[in-house]
Amino acid sequence: MDFAIDRRTLIRTGGMVYGLEAVAQRVFLRLSRLQGEWFLDLDSGLPLDVLGSRPLRIERLRSQIRAETMDVVGVFDVTRLDISVDDRSVSVSISIRGETGVIGVMV
Repeated sequence: MDFAIDRRTLIRTGGMVYGLEAVAQRVFLRLSRLQGEWFLDLDSGLPLDVLGSRPLRIERLRSQIRAETMDVVGVFDVTRLDISVDDRSVSVSISIRGETGVIGVMV
């Protein structure tokens, strides 16, 4: 069980998420964070040297995303991982398998 978060903002209407939805929310938060950004775990998050390298090394980024995702409690497997890159942003679409099924996460 986690507090419900809508794109980094806590939902104040008593929103809670459970099960696979909570796992997906934890994956979203972890992949939205840069390494060193969260003071309680400076190792969690994506390394800036991977995201900031030009040209972007997609296979290294894919490996880092998979590793960060698998470190989230409740994730059993990554079933799909798509990365889209343009001049200014990187978008990730990932499907994860948890205890009760598969769910997609967009970052």
